[in-house]
Amino acid sequence: MRKYVLLFLILLGSIHASPFPRERYFSLEGQNIRLKNFGFRLAGVTNATTKTRMIGFVETNGTYSRIPALFVSDIDKEISAFIHRNLTPPSGEQDLIVRVNELSVYETHLEYRDKIVANVRLTFIFRKDFRYFEKLTVSRHVSEIVKKDAAKKVPEVIARTIAECFDAFYQQHLDGQLQNVEITKADLLKKSPGYKELREEYLNLDRSEKGIYNTFYDFQQGTPDLQTDFNIEYKTKSTKDDKVLIRYALITDAKTGDPIDDVWGFTDGKQVFTLIGKSYVPLLKDEEGYYLRINAVNQEAKRASGMLVGIYGFLGGLVTAAVIASSASYQLLRIDIVTGKVVILDGPDNAGPVKEDEKVIRFFSSSYNSRDSELYLIINGEKQCALKRETWYKYKTVNPGDSVRLTVISANGYQTSETIVKKPGREDIYLIVDKKKKAPAIKEVYAQQIKGIESLMTPENRIYKDSDEDGERKEQIH
Repeated sequence: MRKYVLLFLILLGSIHASPFPRERYFSLEGQNIRLKNFGFRLAGVTNATTKTRMIGFVETNGTYSRIPALFVSDIDKEISAFIHRNLTPPSGEQDLIVRVNELSVYETHLEYRDKIVANVRLTFIFRKDFRYFEKLTVSRHVSEIVKKDAAKKVPEVIARTIAECFDAFYQQHLDGQLQNVEITKADLLKKSPGYKELREEYLNLDRSEKGIYNTFYDFQQGTPDLQTDFNIEYKTKSTKDDKVLIRYALITDAKTGDPIDDVWGFTDGKQVFTLIGKSYVPLLKDEEGYYLRINAVNQEAKRASGMLVGIYGFLGGLVTAAVIASSASYQLLRIDIVTGKVVILDGPDNAGPVKEDEKVIRFFSSSYNSRDSELYLIINGEKQCALKRETWYKYKTVNPGDSVRLTVISANGYQTSETIVKKPGREDIYLIVDKKKKAPAIKEVYAQQIKGIESLMTPENRIYKDSDEDGERKEQIH
């Protein structure tokens, strides 16, 4: 009898166990690829990212849901070991320090293909007599398309991307283009700029020089290909009812006359255009950033809204040429200049301005949490506040449809991370539950539960952002 009870308990546990992994681990061990060297030895690798081991997201087989991707070891240790193994020749006259400013991977599923993309930004620094000289900062982006389980390619794609950074370092040396800017040890160890700083930097870049953007990152960082000479043919097309006049462009190689329809976009010196289908459409800009006008009934575009499609140059494949199709009902498709994430507003652009409370996500610390529990909220890498039992926090997104990366850390050190999307409407509430000896739970509050939770969310128990409590309260008063 005891044997059957034990079997029953095992089966019961298997029913409740998640059939899909919560994260996936990778290592660069075993990746062998030649790193070009003009006479230096590796003295160290520093990690300037805000993460220790997390490198991005991949997808689960079958469900295509996102799960965190992590290195087995810390980022600096993984890359240091990889460089030591592959750097040739093994020694030289200069001490080289490599600062990792960014390392991220992402997998996406498109029709019957999987694609893995790596983005790496490295700074090469020489050390001499306890002084540090910054030589070059370079970004490279490599992708790989496979029929299934692209995540297996993560180590290989990262290794190739690092190798391309070293290739650029080698070529700049040959061309005599390396800098020699002295920096302090504090500069060597400082973290990369946060989201807000990067967003402001990228939005303010000068994009007035005519050139081709081969990838989203070339557009983001204002580094167009200036060597390819191309001709531009501007066209317009009316909708069936003549209510909307759509402007678009085609470009051809000036030498061969062949159409160029396989790059992310281009700038003619006045306007940025991005590829949609086989045509380029204007990328408009306002105070919030860059955006497109799209067909409001385009289902492929809606499916793209939660993905980092802009990063991969796959914007055209997902949104399709329906952007220039005949329809009088249009809405905005906004591109996050930092992440490449595409956000599509739920309604047509003629539906009127979005109300402020339709951009808000609220977080409530459960009544079942212990009185001494404290849960720290981190959104998009930035600490917001600490929630105690029966307190709540309001976070405002830029637009409905935006996704945010939420991390909740308990006082005991357990943490849970989840990407959530602001849905249309005002009833976006998430319940945060402290599990004591387990990772905290993030639970969406559904319609039938909202009234009960909202009754507990009073002005008195609202928590404000740690850094600007006074500012938020003043705004509320006025």
